[in-house]
Amino acid sequence: MNMNPEPLEELLIDRELGGSSPAVDALLDAYLAEHEHARRLKDSVANTVAAARRAMAPPSEKRLPPFPAERLLRERRRQTPRTRAWAGLALAASVVLAFLAGAWFERPAAISPLAQFTARSDNAAGDAEPGFWSARRWYDRAATPPRGAAQRVEWTSPLKSPKIGGST
Repeated sequence: MNMNPEPLEELLIDRELGGSSPAVDALLDAYLAEHEHARRLKDSVANTVAAARRAMAPPSEKRLPPFPAERLLRERRRQTPRTRAWAGLALAASVVLAFLAGAWFERPAAISPLAQFTARSDNAAGDAEPGFWSARRWYDRAATPPRGAAQRVEWTSPLKSPKIGGST
């Protein structure tokens, strides 16, 4: 008598995980003694369950060193209000120096004026309207400002007011 492979595999998994009864184990042992393919399946299931157990096992925990609370408290006691004040003053001075350096070494705006393009004619006569795919049509379109253009904002430095719409 041959057993379907799906129920056999389920029974073998239950057996490996310790979820089958002694009566089912006895019947399964009798079946495994008679069928070679079932013994190979049993070995495969056993290897799979062992790999799953290794993968799901909690990691071996290494002991962390104790928290250095004593050392931190000693360091905190060693700092005086005077040293903390100097640290705050040094931080404030570095921020002020950064702003001053930014204002001193101000670079011109990275916004460049609209580039001027010259397009060569796509046709020999040069008098006809360029086609949809011609480069001249796209260069001309890029060179002319759009109708109802939004005002441009140029902000060159956080220390200066922004220039709106080409005003100074």
